[in-house]
Amino acid sequence: MKINQVKNLKYFSKGKRGIIYTGIYKKIKVAIKTKNPNSTAIDKIKNEAKYMQLLNKKKIGPKFIKSTNKYVMYKFVEGEFIDELFLTLTKSKKIQILKDVMIQCHILDKLGIDKEEMHHPHKHIIITKTLKPVLIDFERSHHTLKPKNVTQFVEYLRRIKFLPKKLTIKTSKQYKKDHNIKPILQMIK
Repeated sequence: MKINQVKNLKYFSKGKRGIIYTGIYKKIKVAIKTKNPNSTAIDKIKNEAKYMQLLNKKKIGPKFIKSTNKYVMYKFVEGEFIDELFLTLTKSKKIQILKDVMIQCHILDKLGIDKEEMHHPHKHIIITKTLKPVLIDFERSHHTLKPKNVTQFVEYLRRIKFLPKKLTIKTSKQYKKDHNIKPILQMIK
C-alpha cells in the first residue's frame, strides 16, 4: 500500500472491519485505517471519516486529517488502552479519566449518535500520557433517537466492579428519562 506524502508506512493492527497502518505525513505520526478485505461491512471507512470530522468539532476522537473511499487518516494517538493503564493508576486519576469519558459519552448522546462500543470500551479508549481519554473507532457510529453511550459505559463500569449494581441500575434508568449526567458523575466519585 502506498499513499502520497506518507513515509514509513507500516502495519499496526487489524480488527474485524479494518486494518490500521502507521506512517509519517507532513512530519506528523498518523494512523491510516483501511477496510479489512475479509469484512463484509459496507462503507465503514466513509462512516468513520464522517463521524470523526463531526466529533472533532466537539473535541472528541483523534484529530481527523483526510480520507478517501479507501482509507481514513488521523493523528496517531500515543497512549495505552484504558484497561491496561487502569491497573497502575490511583483512584483519583481513575475518577478523573472516567468522568472525562462519561462527559464525552454524554455529548455523543446529546448529538443523537450511538457509538455502539461503550459496553466493551477496552479497545476503544486510549489514555494519553497527560491522562486525556481519547475515544477511537467510529466505524459503527450512527444517528438514533435513543443513543446509549452513557448507559453502556455505566454498565461496563458496573461489570468491572467500579460501580455498585443497585445504584447503577437506578441511575441509568433515571438518565434514560431525563439525560441528566450529574447523578452519574456524582456516582463515579
